[in-house]
Amino acid sequence: MRPTLYALAVVTFTAIAGCSSSTGLSDCGAKTTATFRDELANTATITAITVTGPSTLIEVRMHVTPPGTMSFIVADTTAVFERVGEGAPRASSACRLAIGEVVEIPLGDGFGDIIGEPPPPTLSQLVIER
Repeated sequence: MRPTLYALAVVTFTAIAGCSSSTGLSDCGAKTTATFRDELANTATITAITVTGPSTLIEVRMHVTPPGTMSFIVADTTAVFERVGEGAPRASSACRLAIGEVVEIPLGDGFGDIIGEPPPPTLSQLVIER
């Protein structure tokens, strides 16, 4: 009985690690059907992720001088892509986001002149760099 429970525990933990890992090969949901838009973008590193219903709130550390943090909403309408090295981006899903990932955020998404405490903007497109 113990070997069976041990094997079941190993399989369960392996499955959990594969689904939550940024390098896992899991198919964790629908992939975007949008077309990639090649536009100017800022790069940032994800420092926190909060999932609330169909959308995800990410906090990122921007790769600018001086470095700062910003929050963005990755909604179910956000076009999410993955780029490996210098290759072309391929369709992906927001569930593949992980803390420590480097992402590209279009310049037009949330980088305006807003006075006061603005709500986190919703991203139109996000590229995960691998």
